[in-house]
Amino acid sequence: MLIVRDVMRAGPLTLEPEESLRAAVDVLIASGSGGAPVVSGDQLVGVVSLSDILAFEAEVPELAMYGGDGAGGATPEDGGYLPEDTDTDAAWHTDNWELDGFRFPSFVQAEWEALEEHSVAEVMTRTVISVPPGMPIREAAEIMDRAGVHRLVVTEHGALVGVLSARDIVHALARGEIVPAPEFGRRD
Repeated sequence: MLIVRDVMRAGPLTLEPEESLRAAVDVLIASGSGGAPVVSGDQLVGVVSLSDILAFEAEVPELAMYGGDGAGGATPEDGGYLPEDTDTDAAWHTDNWELDGFRFPSFVQAEWEALEEHSVAEVMTRTVISVPPGMPIREAAEIMDRAGVHRLVVTEHGALVGVLSARDIVHALARGEIVPAPEFGRRD
């Protein structure tokens, strides 16, 4: 029987709570990972994913609508909001675009700066679902399914030893290391 230790990634990538969201995005993208455990010293304090960061960005209304960054970004007070009237959409973009060379509109710059100004601790999930390395893969997969998560932190005697992701399980299945149960795929 295949266990978590056989499939997990040992010595996983970790992030620190003080890191900027920009740094976290860069690290996650460079590693090809969708998320990572967050550690402070040797203590596991949370988990953060690209989805958490994207949800944070979507909840910051001044970034999503008009930039409102206080550094020249468009604001509703100066008429820089994105109008619903389609005849004026082009004018809004033209007014908010810097034309001396190819540059992004000011609201994109504000969004970028927001990632620099906010930390991993602000968006991470503090409730960590962990499993032991000796747990059968099927049980770990069932936990992921019930919890609606894409990765589990693997701990042994309270110490972080690895990460098990849905991708790791799929790779093991594709290599023939996991044999699906006869009821695989059925949802009752």
